Amino acid sequence: MILRKLLVCLLMMFFVWSNAYGWSWSNPWLVRINGVEYTKEDFVHWWENWREKDTPLPETLEPFIDWFLLFQEGERMRLFEDPSYRRKVRIFLEARALMLLKGEEVDRKIKIARKEVKRIYREEYVPILHIKAVVFPSKEEAESFLEEVKKKGSFEELTRKKFPQSNRRVFDWGWKRPLVFPSSIKDELVKTKEGEVVGPVKWMGRYWLLKLVEKKGASDEDFGKVRGGIENKLRKKQEGKLTLALINRLKRKYHVWIDEELLKSINIADPQREFMSRLLLRMGKLEMKVADFLAQVKKELDFRKKYRFPIKDKEKIKRIVLNNLISQTLTSWEALSRHYERKPPFKWVYRFYCQHRIIKELENQLFWPKVKVTEEDARRYYQEHLDEFRLPGLVKVAFIQTGDEKLAQRIEKALNRGEDFFEVARKFTFHGATVQRIPTNRLMPEMRELVLSLSPGEVGSSGKVGDYFYIVKLIERVEERQKPFEEVKKSITEKLKKERFEEIKKSYLSELKRMSKIKVNEAAWKRLRKELRERDETNKKAG
Repeated sequence: MILRKLLVCLLMMFFVWSNAYGWSWSNPWLVRINGVEYTKEDFVHWWENWREKDTPLPETLEPFIDWFLLFQEGERMRLFEDPSYRRKVRIFLEARALMLLKGEEVDRKIKIARKEVKRIYREEYVPILHIKAVVFPSKEEAESFLEEVKKKGSFEELTRKKFPQSNRRVFDWGWKRPLVFPSSIKDELVKTKEGEVVGPVKWMGRYWLLKLVEKKGASDEDFGKVRGGIENKLRKKQEGKLTLALINRLKRKYHVWIDEELLKSINIADPQREFMSRLLLRMGKLEMKVADFLAQVKKELDFRKKYRFPIKDKEKIKRIVLNNLISQTLTSWEALSRHYERKPPFKWVYRFYCQHRIIKELENQLFWPKVKVTEEDARRYYQEHLDEFRLPGLVKVAFIQTGDEKLAQRIEKALNRGEDFFEVARKFTFHGATVQRIPTNRLMPEMRELVLSLSPGEVGSSGKVGDYFYIVKLIERVEERQKPFEEVKKSITEKLKKERFEEIKKSYLSELKRMSKIKVNEAAWKRLRKELRERDETNKKAG
């Protein structure tokens, strides 16, 4: 009995303590805003999406509270019904859902086996061949040249003799991998011994004699150089197969039907009027008639003409457009049907984006229409902040830098004798003179004083500045310039608009806070902030 009473007392003390510090299981709230409770989890997900790189953790919950005050106001105004909001959220969801579908159905299923990478390396990448080539317009001429090589025994000598100045008949291709050659040539070259000639072989419409100068076999070092490229090729190949398999599954799922005979009959160069209202494609409940399909074909043809993509076979264009329509529509449907927006981690990203768009719609409706900046406002700002729009003077200088005072004196004596500055720099220093173009306001004070006292072409010495002596030649000086108002009017106007916007927003938030009920669980916030700071420190140390 005594033990039971003690246990009850301990439990009561625990609940009192946990309620006091905001961590009770029944009430884990962080802040209450107008009757809505926001938890530690809400803040963490908001912070992960709201923060930018290196943004410090806020000292208070004020940014979080401001965000949700504006969001609540947008909800109260039913801005989620606004067509602009719905369209932007839909575009965002479709784009992200397609990425997630690709990750789920394609990317995660790609498996690159090292054994397969090695096989391709051995078959297509080695041996590496050093090839010299001679090209001929006819097979007979190539055979005649080869016969002479066999009689006289030197491919190089005969090449120099026959084509002494030609750079269009004789080539040293250097090192090439087998995969760059057609399979008929590749197989023969790989089997050929060093010093032997292959050919004549027909390639690119002409006849070639190819001499294998040297070959290199496989090695771990060489494999390491090309492994990434081979893996990328395999990845793209698997990606294509998996994507095609996904589209085929979706065609069955959404009952895709195409009138193939009608598709073949459509003349895109001179479309038949009697076909326009006929049904060509059905996907689920979506139907497409010939007229709508031809509108898509026209867009494709116009795009290719504009960007100079080849249009070799217009009949193939029909199939390309149809396949693209089907794949884009089906993958969009499927991506949306999986409701990734309901599943972490995308759930939190999507929720944040919806809140962000609501707030943007609120700002566009309530704040930006009140932002007014006249040309007179911009001109007044310009006159009051002339220094902001003043371009500093620039100097182009050559200087010799040394920590040796005696060497500096010898250099000065040589220059006083009239010797060339750059010749003296090369004679007395390892690196010669350094030439730089520098804004005058960035020069060290001692250097600025010296440079401003010189005329272009003159040379002066700074004496010791820090640990070094400088001998300087002024090459060019550009005086400072005041930017005219017209040149900066647009940037000033944008700056003032942003400032005015922030003032309006701040005033609106102040009024919202005055009218709202806000209660912060300081103990819970203190603990959460400590936890997040420790996590950030751990992540920084981990790199």
